[in-house]
Amino acid sequence: MFAVGIDISKSKSVAAILNQDGSMHTSPFEFHHTQPELDAFIKYILNSKQSATILMENTGHYHYPVLKAFQEAGLPVCMVNAYQIKKFGDMDLRKAKTDKKDAVRIARYALEKSYSLVPYTSMEQKYEDLRFLARQYNQRMLTLKTNKVFLLNLLDETMPGITNILPLTTRTPETSLSVLFINRFKSYGRIKKMGKSRFLDAFEKIARKSRNRQTKTYGLAIYEAALRNITTRGENEYTLAAQDQCLELVCESQKAAIQLF
Repeated sequence: MFAVGIDISKSKSVAAILNQDGSMHTSPFEFHHTQPELDAFIKYILNSKQSATILMENTGHYHYPVLKAFQEAGLPVCMVNAYQIKKFGDMDLRKAKTDKKDAVRIARYALEKSYSLVPYTSMEQKYEDLRFLARQYNQRMLTLKTNKVFLLNLLDETMPGITNILPLTTRTPETSLSVLFINRFKSYGRIKKMGKSRFLDAFEKIARKSRNRQTKTYGLAIYEAALRNITTRGENEYTLAAQDQCLELVCESQKAAIQLF
């Protein structure tokens, strides 16, 4: 029986192999997360004809290629939290940190704690996948909130008070009345130039696309707001470009969030 400790990095890792008595089975070596090098590593373990306790740190996602290769080869792999390895290493008098020393430390942990280590299972992978999706969802929602606040600030300069009349909703961006409205009219200045009749006709058309039933109420309220409010930027090309870009990001973020869940 021997213990294999693997110190995981982004695209390559270092492995150390210890005999059951703690002596070095082979010097620590580096391998890349490529199929040929992983196959060679796995072949070495299988050809040894000994049982092996294989241990690596849970590094978020960098360990996935190594974990998958070992599992597909039928080799059980144990995972441990990096904090546990750190506490285990704190007992050493010399604490110089190198990848090779970390790999040996992980192998020593595997050797001493082999009785309590449990191989990583597919059920744990499912939990990892769920956590990954949850992180992605939270990141998407944070992006959505950040971009939405920025867009609201821009709208406050081009169309003050518009969100009190026409709430900014992007649950289904392609058919959202607020999204269609912003894309079509841009600012109060443009609405004023159109005149009441022309604006109401144009607004009714986009309202039909969104299947909104309050066309007349919204249209009149928006036109009155355009007449009484003073816009600070209006047709400024940079503001409108930023508005378009931000609206696109809000819509894309919302679409991604909907697809995730």
